[in-house]
Amino acid sequence: MPDLISVTSDNVDAVLPDLPRVVRLALGFGSKLKRGTLDVTLPDGRTIRLGGVEPGPSAAMNLYNYNFASRLLKGGDIGIAEAYLRGPGPFMTLVENTLLGAGMAREKVRLERFEASGNDAVPIEPDEGDVIPSEITIHFEGKTHKVPYRKGLSILEAARAAGLNPLSSCEEGFCASCAAKRIKGKIVLAKNDIYTPDDLANNWILTCQGHCFGPEVEITYDVV
Repeated sequence: MPDLISVTSDNVDAVLPDLPRVVRLALGFGSKLKRGTLDVTLPDGRTIRLGGVEPGPSAAMNLYNYNFASRLLKGGDIGIAEAYLRGPGPFMTLVENTLLGAGMAREKVRLERFEASGNDAVPIEPDEGDVIPSEITIHFEGKTHKVPYRKGLSILEAARAAGLNPLSSCEEGFCASCAAKRIKGKIVLAKNDIYTPDDLANNWILTCQGHCFGPEVEITYDVV
């Protein structure tokens, strides 16, 4: 497999000097993708990588000609590319509708939907004697935040309500994009289709599914 060419808005002219200017402009624009990566295979067989500044989902697309560039720059129509997508139902529906709305032909959108593994959802009702904390402690991007909390909120929802923006994707308990670790307190997952018993014993949690119980709950997103 040929080496990937990492493209940024700063180096696109240097690493792809043979491409039409409008194509380089479009790829430079695409390279500003903040989260995740997009691997684009050009008509001549070279593959370039856009994005990758922050972790996130990865995707790939093949281009059969360069007509997409002017269409993208003029109106955001991604034109003749194909999209190969994998993920849980609600996420895939959103992506599919976005692609079709942008003008991609339905036959060029290839989907592989995830189905639940059958892991039983964990009840989120507290045990007798459990209390609901009024706030939880969240470590995020090197800072410690005291975040208001109430019954029924997931940790991710509480974090967002407090102005934090942790990484997330499916929010269905499938993908672990919202992973964090429990430091203190009781956290119950409403759904879990990712973590094994060993993972849970090592305090890994899905914050989109995590509900807090007990007087003190503390978690950290700052994990490798």
